[in-house]
Amino acid sequence: SSGINAEYGDSWDDVMGVGLRCHFIASQRAAKLMIPRKEGLIVNISSPGALFNFFTVPYGVGKAGVDKMSEMCGKALKKHDITCVSLWPGLVQTEHIMANKESIESAKVNGVGMDVSKGESVEYSGRAIAALMTDKNLKQKNGKTMFTQDLGSEFGFTDVDGRVHPSPRSLKEIVGLRYPSLAAWIPSFIRIPWILILMSAHHFY
Repeated sequence: SSGINAEYGDSWDDVMGVGLRCHFIASQRAAKLMIPRKEGLIVNISSPGALFNFFTVPYGVGKAGVDKMSEMCGKALKKHDITCVSLWPGLVQTEHIMANKESIESAKVNGVGMDVSKGESVEYSGRAIAALMTDKNLKQKNGKTMFTQDLGSEFGFTDVDGRVHPSPRSLKEIVGLRYPSLAAWIPSFIRIPWILILMSAHHFY
């Protein structure tokens, strides 16, 4: 599906009028509590769908909106020593995902299948946020977007069952999506720089 079919009209209203708006209202209310204290951390949950073509048009536009909102809120709140970031989890093992495991794994995103068993627990994002709260260099991340898995590597936390989730920027993981035998020869520490990821997905002429 192109994601722009007529039936997605209601989805647009849900994503923008409810989802994106609620992110902004929640950030706004949180900021009002944090400004008098001269400190705080606001984390908005987004998705790589903000940059890559996942699912539908409303989905992608909504996630891109969350990321841009986090960036601008971070700049606006910097003078109050409040940090605002956007967090990209991987595939999360929510109740909905687990209940629809077979249909999700039979489908593909951009030609790549998904393995729900490798997904993150719902607690993993919480661990990422808890790690950010202890970060002595948190202000350097203000307005930025980051992967939960990269934070796991930076701060050394695992999922609740002890699993270590590799970075989506790992060359080994990216190659392994289509060429597993070739990926076996690639060191796991090699990561694609953000600038190259942005260049591969940009839409400027």
